[in-house]
Amino acid sequence: MNGHGTGTPKNDSAESNAVRAAFGEAAQKTALSSSKSMIGHLLGAAGAVEAIVTVKALVEQIAPPTANFTGTDPKCGLDAVPDTGRELAMNAALSNNFAFAGANACVAFGWPSGRRFTVPAPPAAEKVVITGGAALTPAGEGIEALWEAWWQGRRLGADEDGLRVARAVFDPAAHIGARDRRRMDRLSQLAVASCRAALAHAGLEADEHTGVVLGTGLGPMRSIEDFLLPVLGGCPAHGSPAVFPNTVFNAAAGQVAMHVGAKGPTSTVTTGHAAGASALTVAHDLLLQHRAEAVLCPAVEDLSPGVLAAYRGLPLFDDAGYTLAEAGIALVLERESSARARGARILAEFAGHGAAGDAAGIGRWNAQGEGVERAMRAALAHAGLTPGELTGIWANAAGLTRADAPEALATGRLAAEARCPVHTPKQTLGEPVGAGAQMAALLALTAWTTPADGVAAGPVLINSSSLGGTHISLVLRPATEN
Repeated sequence: MNGHGTGTPKNDSAESNAVRAAFGEAAQKTALSSSKSMIGHLLGAAGAVEAIVTVKALVEQIAPPTANFTGTDPKCGLDAVPDTGRELAMNAALSNNFAFAGANACVAFGWPSGRRFTVPAPPAAEKVVITGGAALTPAGEGIEALWEAWWQGRRLGADEDGLRVARAVFDPAAHIGARDRRRMDRLSQLAVASCRAALAHAGLEADEHTGVVLGTGLGPMRSIEDFLLPVLGGCPAHGSPAVFPNTVFNAAAGQVAMHVGAKGPTSTVTTGHAAGASALTVAHDLLLQHRAEAVLCPAVEDLSPGVLAAYRGLPLFDDAGYTLAEAGIALVLERESSARARGARILAEFAGHGAAGDAAGIGRWNAQGEGVERAMRAALAHAGLTPGELTGIWANAAGLTRADAPEALATGRLAAEARCPVHTPKQTLGEPVGAGAQMAALLALTAWTTPADGVAAGPVLINSSSLGGTHISLVLRPATEN
């Protein structure tokens, strides 16, 4: 086993305890070494490099050494393969990687000649459904406030030094106790508050079968600024240990997991302005692989001073119709069988998703909208639908001409086949950076149950695009259709 093995007392003892809990008596016979002892901690690249080392160990039939090993720590006590590699007959090996905020991963590699491994049968075909949601937006707290702002056509936000900004309106104290709030930045507060509300809406209590996949385009920039600016302006001693934990991108997801009791897969996805949509696709696929029974999927954005300064400095965002918005919007996704087993109210089926890229560079899109169209058609194919079955397209359009014009061509071609309306909620509610897909999903679900001219109950497409030309489309359909 290639351990996470950072060489720190708390990490190493926790990992050793985990190995004993998982393997029982076999733990004492398992070689557990650490690549980090020789190549250091590569942070986000650690898992990829250590996977290569683990595969090479299987090929060479040698357990890698743990360098600078001076003796067994009584709190660990396992076979660390000290100092020198060891010949070892292996048919399988594991590679562990653990991260701040409770994101833990283990990959198993097998040696084919061992003939000891069988491919498990694929999980039975299932549907992924949406059973709850919550919204903390500039329109106020709650899905109803979001819907009313969109339906009334209220343009949210106000000018802040040349950039129109819409701030999320919510009271953290109504959702999170004072002691816990002191340990959270605004991003985490938005995430925890929206997830608690979404779980309540779904009537679900999170447990070890509940995961968290959080989407954010900007991440904890406020905490990064709060930590780094004093360091850069003074000295390293000015870095605050109270702020530092929140600088990790997965901190908000970890706070959600801790405070709602979700002990399943936990991760953070950042795909720029398409982050929320990307997180939903990851959650969808985790559920179909039976990695969890339910997944909380929040998309959260906090507009810090540094973030706003960056947006102001880019000519891409000088369109007068563009509004940048904050948000904390969460959806609860479940496998249909799990939802029905607990008697849950099913709001929608998440029927399919598709993705495509323009490969034109940052801030550039294919002028004809070819990437957007490929994503939309891939999502429809995944859902087993034709354009003619759509009742609406919820577009990414947010008031940026260079991005909106190509999408309009693509949606126009598809809508002509579908003969359905194209909705552009971001043009009034603002661009909530990575939370656009979650926002559109809640609006679409509300439209199915709220009498509204020009909005019919039926399958819809939801588009999200990043500034780098990554396009993700989702298909939702009313649960009553099947």
